Amino acid sequence: MRLYAAAGDTDVPLANTRTCARTLAGQGARVRVVDQGAVDHFGSVVVSAPQVVRFFDGVRR
Repeated sequence: MRLYAAAGDTDVPLANTRTCARTLAGQGARVRVVDQGAVDHFGSVVVSAPQVVRFFDGVRR
């Protein structure tokens, strides 16, 4: 599982994502947090969306 977040997001702090990842990992999930850096909440969507598409394109092959 991948969780995309951004250190610059003031709407959903990166700490929330890391807490979620730890909780999921505690239940046996393999979780990776992808920090998109100094972008805001909506900027993280713009940066993350192409990465998500590439990830799923790779899974499909």
